[in-house]
Amino acid sequence: MKIVLTFDGMGTEAEDVLVEWIKEKIADKSIENVTPLRYVQTMDVVREKGGGELMFDEIVNIETKDFRIWFGKDRRSSNGDYQYLADGLLKVEGGVRHLVNRYRSCDLTQAMKDLSEAYFSPRPYVLGQTCDGSIDDCVHALFFSFCLKKGVDPAATHRMAYPEEEPPNYGEVQKSAEWEGVKYPKRWDKKAFAGLIESLTEINNHSLVGVLLEHDF
Repeated sequence: MKIVLTFDGMGTEAEDVLVEWIKEKIADKSIENVTPLRYVQTMDVVREKGGGELMFDEIVNIETKDFRIWFGKDRRSSNGDYQYLADGLLKVEGGVRHLVNRYRSCDLTQAMKDLSEAYFSPRPYVLGQTCDGSIDDCVHALFFSFCLKKGVDPAATHRMAYPEEEPPNYGEVQKSAEWEGVKYPKRWDKKAFAGLIESLTEINNHSLVGVLLEHDF
């Protein structure tokens, strides 16, 4: 058995947490779904939408072929002992399980246990599917697909809707959505466009919906 670890700018706290977790998985012989393992430094902080307030320092961000999980430490003192936020997705038959939960520490073992029992969301994601907190990347990947097919600049369209926000990295969004499972329409006809509008409305992208409806697609 070979375990591949890639550390990209990992801090000491994150490295210690990850190495100890891997040792534990080896000890209880549950390493099968952990390899190959990659730690990915994707952001320094998570910012509150709109205000730009620094909310979380990223501690750990792990991706494998079967799951991904992120831990951040809350900079605010109002949340008491539960300073750590976990956000994870686990691939299961017919969909993914999605976890968003707070912890007293960066406890990967408990978070992975909770993830295995977390909320189930069907995949592949289809246009118009109800929002459950896990579908944003899939919806934005569909918006990206629509723009490419129609010759529309997705970043410029996003800026029209949200001039104070940076557009998503649509390449990364597409990659993430396809990891989860997303169903693209065979044709971006009126029915598919209506489904896209419904999906964007589900994730509260009302300004983007408004911009799209102003144009004759």
